Amino acid sequence: MKAVAQAIGLLLFIVGAFVGAVAWHDRGGALSSWHYRYGMTLAALVGLALIILPTFRKDRAPDFLSKIARRYLNCKGFAFVFLPEVIDGVYHLTLHYQNQFEGTCKARLRIAPYRSVTLRRAFKDSLTIDIACGSGEFGTMRVPVALPASALGAKQVFRLTGNVEYERGRGRRLRMADGASVTSDRAMGTAGHTAVTLLGVCAGAVVFFRSSTLTLLFPAVAAASLPDDAHPRSTTHWLFGDGTASAASAPGRDEEP
Repeated sequence: MKAVAQAIGLLLFIVGAFVGAVAWHDRGGALSSWHYRYGMTLAALVGLALIILPTFRKDRAPDFLSKIARRYLNCKGFAFVFLPEVIDGVYHLTLHYQNQFEGTCKARLRIAPYRSVTLRRAFKDSLTIDIACGSGEFGTMRVPVALPASALGAKQVFRLTGNVEYERGRGRRLRMADGASVTSDRAMGTAGHTAVTLLGVCAGAVVFFRSSTLTLLFPAVAAASLPDDAHPRSTTHWLFGDGTASAASAPGRDEEP
């Protein structure tokens, strides 16, 4: 994603600019050959391009999430933000999401209580949210959750991971903004995860692939059990190809996953 490319660009720019400057001023030294002078200069320019050019790319689809929240998360092109709410006395873990690419995808998010001796675990259950997302789709998923008495009014930290599959490929990129990256389930503990993490550290940038956390402040009053008709419900507000951004204000279609 754009954030990873910019981290690589930052590393190339720092190394290229530093070594290149030394090479151009090191007359007769080990770094004075034209290989170092022009090679490192080229590396610095490539790095600068990786940093700057993504900011000039235009969106092919509206960025609806930025109108809902100042910050949102991203897992492999599936961008989302949690905005919980209480509806008819039932606590709902409400998720607004948008597909960053033209290809359809299936997203799975996992929320588990963060394990720590210093943190209270008022809510002990883990949650899994599955969403089928269309081309560039902007939608909302509401997941009803029964809250035990111990969770009412409590603040708790959860570990958030996810995985996204594009069965027929991602296709064109529709939105350029990424949001903060969420750890993919399949990235945990892999060599690629370690390499990108170290790369981010070496470049002095944010470590992009890391365990994400979600902090929830539970309401003081909410149902301890769910009604028989309570189930996750998704609403599609907009799909790529629907036309103008005003389509997002339409009621959308409700779907049962």
